[in-house]
Amino acid sequence: MKITPIFSAATVRCAAICTTTALYLMASQVHANIAKEDHSSTDHRPRTVAAHKGSQAQPLVFTHSATQASNLNTNSISKQDANPPTSTWLLASERQGLLLQSVPSSGSLPAPKVLVKGEFELLAFSDPYVLTLDRRADRIRPIMLKQVNGEPTTNVLPLLPMGSFEIHWICIQPRQQDGHIYAWFGGENGQSEQWLLGNAGNWSPKLMRRQAIPVNSTDCAIEGDKLYVSEPEAGVWQFDASPFADTSAHLVLAAIDNKITGLNLVNGTLLLTDKKGKITDTSGNQLTTLSANKAKRLSLAATHNKQNQSVATLAVFDDQTDHYLFAQASLPSEIIRTEATHTVDDQIVEIPAWVESAPSDRPYDTMDDPAIWVHPTAPEKSLILGTNKRWGLVSFNMQGEQVQGLPSGRINNVDLRQQVQLGGKKRDIVVATLRDNESLAFYEIDSAGKITEYPNQATNMVDIYGMCLYQDGQDLYVFANQKSGRIAQYHVDWHNNAPSIDLVRNINTPSQVEGCVTDESQHALFIGEEDKGIWRFDANPKASPEGKLIIKVEGDLVADVEGISLYQGAEIKGKKQDLLVVSSQGNNSYILYQTKPPYAQVGRFRIGVNLQGIENGRETSIDGSAETDGLAVTHLPVGKGAWQQGMLVVQDGHNHLPDANQSFKWLPWSSIAQQLQLN
Repeated sequence: MKITPIFSAATVRCAAICTTTALYLMASQVHANIAKEDHSSTDHRPRTVAAHKGSQAQPLVFTHSATQASNLNTNSISKQDANPPTSTWLLASERQGLLLQSVPSSGSLPAPKVLVKGEFELLAFSDPYVLTLDRRADRIRPIMLKQVNGEPTTNVLPLLPMGSFEIHWICIQPRQQDGHIYAWFGGENGQSEQWLLGNAGNWSPKLMRRQAIPVNSTDCAIEGDKLYVSEPEAGVWQFDASPFADTSAHLVLAAIDNKITGLNLVNGTLLLTDKKGKITDTSGNQLTTLSANKAKRLSLAATHNKQNQSVATLAVFDDQTDHYLFAQASLPSEIIRTEATHTVDDQIVEIPAWVESAPSDRPYDTMDDPAIWVHPTAPEKSLILGTNKRWGLVSFNMQGEQVQGLPSGRINNVDLRQQVQLGGKKRDIVVATLRDNESLAFYEIDSAGKITEYPNQATNMVDIYGMCLYQDGQDLYVFANQKSGRIAQYHVDWHNNAPSIDLVRNINTPSQVEGCVTDESQHALFIGEEDKGIWRFDANPKASPEGKLIIKVEGDLVADVEGISLYQGAEIKGKKQDLLVVSSQGNNSYILYQTKPPYAQVGRFRIGVNLQGIENGRETSIDGSAETDGLAVTHLPVGKGAWQQGMLVVQDGHNHLPDANQSFKWLPWSSIAQQLQLN
């Protein structure tokens, strides 16, 4: 698990000092290196308009409306409109409210038009939602803003709940991966919150998660899943803004005792402004200066002029003169892109979770590995078993409600086989690794789903960790592993009405392993070496102990390699294939591989937010999954409809919407097959 950063002056200053000198630049201290583009055809003179006690401006960009606004998307440069005569901006005013400001390409600025009367501070807009801070209520005021017959039309929405800190900045985050719109609110006391607002057609705000940020932060900027926050004592921090992210951060610009007051992004390039209105990139290259006395915030809209030069209209608020300042500047060639750019992560399909289990009874890293028990006659009564590695084994029904809990001790991984011939009858057997005494815990599930525990079976392992089962005809084996990379194969027998085990062989990998699965149709053991990739061994106890690294950690597979499971008989382009389902923990994704050479990748995805999911038996919005340890999959029906092709269940390392203890998430396989277009 990753560690949450704790921001203190000492920590921040050390981080800044230790950062390379190349990044040791700040907007208020560098000697400007003027961009080399021809500026002769661009009007750089700043123009002003009275703010009426303002605070922030935002370009008005409609993306969901049937007709577009006259200006262009801030985060991409378009060839569609050549030098539009007028751009349109939203302004926040504590005296007048939400204002609409026309900004012609030349000449003086007309007086703004009042859209919504109020006492507003701060501003963020993503079609169709405006967010501002209602100073009278000290709460976020959302406003729906649409374009009807070419005119902006507003609908004032209910205030968001009162927060636990004074809000100092707002960033709004539309995500193309899941179609939802999110927002970030930050304060000077080191606290921030991410909210799920809904989508363009459904306003349903919910607290997503909380995030520690630097104390006294001055502004934010967001693009895709990257959130940037400026701090006077250190510089600029970057956070993962995805809804399933952890709380880690890293310093992307070291600048001790800086004067940064505003941030913005264009095509992935971070721009900064200082108190005097000087606007630079993170390398210190100056874009322009708006000649302010006490500049705050930084907004921009990018476009092309008549000479097809890429230019930006920039805006800041001058708190000392109570005016908004607007200016145009040519964009440096290194940040000019005529097409929208996307990161590799943007291209990973996000498939909503359908069900979330009841959370762990305690915080921190507690849940680990699941297994699926399929009811023999009523698939909808199937169970999800999961390990709580602090105290025992739990089971959940298909609606996520906990059914049973067995305090076996610190169990880590679990697997099961149904209808195994042991002790003179067929049994549904569950086995788990027990770290308290380096042993294997055994259980049996009856036809009604009740779990009974048997005496533990001692092993000769040190730091026992992961495990999986292998059935060869009537013989049942356990592959248990330890952190050194040793894998022990035990044969399971039955004596005196209880299980027993015998060690039959050892195999090894070079370093730490955990997740594993067997493919009994080809007598293969697949096991994940966490930092290196996936190994294949012959599962026959008399086979050679030599294995082969068949899938390396590279490209889409990002360490750690964690949970591994097997889906049998997937329809891939009209042909049935068995697939390995693997947790790529390092980038919160899941990858499907063929189980036979060339072990080709056939798909990958993330598990994302569902506004209409089921959590612990009740209908509600649920988050996706992140930093997954264990997972399990079955091809057998576990219900009707979408569940007839089986399911996938995963451990969620960071449970949000809102923040809660760890849990398990699951979804039907048919949803995966459909979203990945496997058929």
